[in-house]
Amino acid sequence: MQQLLGKFLEKQFPLEYKLHVVDDFLRSRYDATEIPKSSMEELQTDPQVNFTQIYRCYDINNRDILNRLYSDFEKSMQEEYRQSHSITYANSEWEKIQSGQLIRVILESNNNDTLTNFTVQGMCMTIVHDLTILKGIPSSYVHVDNLYFTQYLQILKARGYL
Repeated sequence: MQQLLGKFLEKQFPLEYKLHVVDDFLRSRYDATEIPKSSMEELQTDPQVNFTQIYRCYDINNRDILNRLYSDFEKSMQEEYRQSHSITYANSEWEKIQSGQLIRVILESNNNDTLTNFTVQGMCMTIVHDLTILKGIPSSYVHVDNLYFTQYLQILKARGYL
C-alpha cells in the first residue's frame, strides 16, 4: 500500500474535481448525452439521492461503448435478464437499463463546483470506479490507515492510473 501511496503523491492527483471536468470526461469517454433533470423525477423519493443537489443527468446508450464497458459478469446478468423477461427489444427505460442497452448517470454537487455524489442506473463497475475517482477524496483521508483511501488507491490502480 505504501508503494501505491507513493505513486499517488508523486502523480499529484487532484483531491477533488470540478464539475466541468466530470462533464467533459463523461461526454468524451462515454459519449454521454445530457438529459433534463425533470425526466428523473422518480429520484425525488430515492433516499440515496438529494434531488435539489442534482447537477446534471446523462444517458449512455452507444452500444459499442457499452459493450466495451461491461464486464463478462455484467453481460451475463444482462443476458439472464433478457432471457427471463423474454425481451428482444426493450421498450421501457428500465428494461433498457436492466438489459444493458442504457446507463443513466446522475451527478450531484452540494457546492455547485465539485462532484460530491453520483448515482449510476445500470450495472457497470467501470463507470462507478471512474466516478468514484472523479468524486475525489478529502485530504484528511490521505493516509494508508484509512480504509476508504486504500480502496480509492486500489480503484486508481485497477483503472490504470497508478
